[in-house]
Amino acid sequence: MAENSEGPSLAMLFGISVVGTAFLQAFQISGIQAIELVVPIAVYAGVVYGIEKGILLGSASYLVLGLLLNTLNSELILWTALAAGIAGGLGGWLAQKKDASIGTLVFATLAGTLVFELAIGLYLGQRIPLDLDSFLGSAPRSGIHLATNLVIAGLLATFLPRKKG
Repeated sequence: MAENSEGPSLAMLFGISVVGTAFLQAFQISGIQAIELVVPIAVYAGVVYGIEKGILLGSASYLVLGLLLNTLNSELILWTALAAGIAGGLGGWLAQKKDASIGTLVFATLAGTLVFELAIGLYLGQRIPLDLDSFLGSAPRSGIHLATNLVIAGLLATFLPRKKG
């Protein structure tokens, strides 16, 4: 975990996460949003600012989205808030083990997105595929979600703190 005086603040990340995801609400497959910013931004917050901030940003973003989109009364919003919080915390946990690098960010985003998808799949009563081909082939929304989150992580990597020395 590093201090990030060069990159976006937590407040800016939170705003982008909420407003961007609300704007992208139109991109749905089978009634579920396929492109969202919360998970990769929560993971970035976890990598750069620590476990607690990653959990807080991921969970709070979905709760505020629930208020904005009038879905707070849905159990699904609670599951997404929990899953995004876990993803953000995972980013922070992995960054404790290694430096805040593009590799750590991309790996944490991959892992966080898979955890998020599994949690939502469990809530929706879907079976858990045991291999990636089955996961991506049987659930195109999950594949799009994973791919776009990795692209977003790559873009966020430009704001990672630079090592001194």
